[in-house]
Amino acid sequence: MLIYPVILLGLAFICSVTIPVYAQSSDWTELSLPNNANLVSALYANGNTVLAARSRSLQNVGVYRSTDRGQSWTEISGFEKNLDGSMVWSFVAANGAIYATGRGVMRSLDDGLTWTPLNNGLRTRFEPNVAAPIGYLAVNGHTLAAAVLATYQSVFISTDGGANWSEQLTGLPFGLGFGYGPLAFSEGNLLMQVAGPLYRYRPDTRSWTTMNANNPYFERNSLMALGKNYYGIGTGAGRVQQVFRSSDGGANWTGFVRGLPMGSFIADFSRVLGLTTDGNWFYVMATAGGNSPQPSGPVPSSLYFSDDEGETWGLVGKPLGFEGAFLDRSFPNPLAVSGADVYVASGTKLYRTTLQAPVVSSASYRALDVTRGGIATVFGANLTMATSAASADASIAEVTVQVTDSAGQQRNAFVFFASPGQINFQIPPETATGLAAVTLAGTNQAWRANVYAAAPSLFTADASGKGLPAGVALRVKADGTQSYEPLYQLDTQNKLVAVPLDVSRVDETVFLVLFGTGLRGRSELAKVTARIGNVNIPVDYAGPTPGFIGLDQANLRLPRSLTGRGEAEIELQADGKKANAVKISFR
Repeated sequence: MLIYPVILLGLAFICSVTIPVYAQSSDWTELSLPNNANLVSALYANGNTVLAARSRSLQNVGVYRSTDRGQSWTEISGFEKNLDGSMVWSFVAANGAIYATGRGVMRSLDDGLTWTPLNNGLRTRFEPNVAAPIGYLAVNGHTLAAAVLATYQSVFISTDGGANWSEQLTGLPFGLGFGYGPLAFSEGNLLMQVAGPLYRYRPDTRSWTTMNANNPYFERNSLMALGKNYYGIGTGAGRVQQVFRSSDGGANWTGFVRGLPMGSFIADFSRVLGLTTDGNWFYVMATAGGNSPQPSGPVPSSLYFSDDEGETWGLVGKPLGFEGAFLDRSFPNPLAVSGADVYVASGTKLYRTTLQAPVVSSASYRALDVTRGGIATVFGANLTMATSAASADASIAEVTVQVTDSAGQQRNAFVFFASPGQINFQIPPETATGLAAVTLAGTNQAWRANVYAAAPSLFTADASGKGLPAGVALRVKADGTQSYEPLYQLDTQNKLVAVPLDVSRVDETVFLVLFGTGLRGRSELAKVTARIGNVNIPVDYAGPTPGFIGLDQANLRLPRSLTGRGEAEIELQADGKKANAVKISFR
């Protein structure tokens, strides 16, 4: 395979960029929540404040509040029991308030210390004299939507912040198997899951319309809407649980399992639970199940995170034993994230772990793009006394980064760049895939890395992981003459702007050479694909860049059909893993 010579316009991988991220943890701490014989049904966390509810029993249930991250607890009064013994099904934070669902809807304006019922009109025809048992709640400004627990099949909407409610059932199916909820707002649109399909509420007609009757079977514990994207946990081919995403308003769904346990969905044993986000990362708990009946003892499970909208998942610290007898498809298994703290309820027990800054790719700054032989970055404080950079083939002697892989083998890494706040280094090529520990010798600084064989990430012109790619265009004329052209330049305001490429000439071939890392471990060239807009692009080469440690490149043969496209996004994949998106321009 011919490797076209390259010209590096700058070593973007030694630039200093500061990004506050958390993704790895050390250990789990079990918290001493009172009444430890009952299920933890709901969680909320904000700063040092934690709320937890115990349910599923007619005795010894309660709602508890902690102001010291779960070290001590005070019981909160004022909540009524549902018929199943639960007091609170879920907590929802919105509008500077906390809402609780249970026997009706409660609201707190003082971080969970006191609560006020919002139940005017919140009555079902089955129990007209008491507040309805609410399972799910969604809030968007002054509009609130509340779905009643499955037995009652009802949904209520308030347009005045919960002061008054009206039942809205027009257009919804009714009967056994049609449980209502969860709910979510997406750009002002109210969505609700009904058994499997999603429904959208139309305020103008006060009715519901189905969005797609053929989407995957979804668990009733997770529905997220972020902008135009919808997310849920469901089952795909082979009954394997996956995280699903729709980017077209719910019409089509794609399931993702990369990095998650792949056991079949049998008797609630192999599960993905509690999809949530802190605004930057997605989190789930997943059990490492298999073809076994539901166990009564602890089920091996782990916390996973995603930094690419659910497409790829990585481990966060050590496994945690879930109580198998409490794995419940219809109950919102609680998972709460606040800053660096993650709280997980496993049956009757409550745990906390504290996240640490992860190892990230030096190109994309994503934690799930780290590969053996690839260029990686750690961030911190007081990492070194001074800033220094390596020569072409000699690591920085004063800084020793050690990588201990999943097989327990420790190796020293080649260090490219070191500063008080950042170190860039190569993951040793011999590193085993899986969870690895990264340490800075002579200090107590430590990080964890999810190491993959292949996970492409592309350097960018401004070293941000976004925008214009670090690369060149190679133009080959009919007589074999070659010339290089830049992909970007500085405008009159010293801002980077794209230089449009001309690919229209029939007697020339233009190659786009993209620089990155994480490509050298790909399985075969046929598994490396590229698209620009909606055009499939041939990939002539994807692998190491000669003469540069850890640096990789992809050579894309640009078709003339791209002429006149203007700005277009490049999607590069290797072994099913997408690189960070970059953009290029054509004239």
